[in-house]
Amino acid sequence: TSCSDNGLGMVRVNGQVTFEGREFPKFCKVYFHPIEVPEGLPKRPAACRPDEDGRLSVTSWKKGDGLVPGTYEVTVQYYDPIPGADLTSDEGWVGKSHQVEDLVIEPGTPGPIEISCTVPKPK
Repeated sequence: TSCSDNGLGMVRVNGQVTFEGREFPKFCKVYFHPIEVPEGLPKRPAACRPDEDGRLSVTSWKKGDGLVPGTYEVTVQYYDPIPGADLTSDEGWVGKSHQVEDLVIEPGTPGPIEISCTVPKPK
């Protein structure tokens, strides 16, 4: 355990978000909601904004510090423009989300770990 992980056994998590059959959206964020963590550890949610190529690095407290060990529900949230709408206002965008497979990080897992999130092609 290093000083940089607050003594919590933080595991760095990097990865890739891809969207099937479409361009990467202008606004995208990935959320990690803790379902269960080992006794004595905090249920700390985390989030990150993938770059324009979909690469991500998860932040709980400090940029890129990763996640506390545990099981997380992972949701990709993104916004698409409404055709013909004023894109300078919030009403010009529609929010969408896609839940991907839960992420399980066991205590003592050496990091960084790599994850992959795929948002399927719209039907």
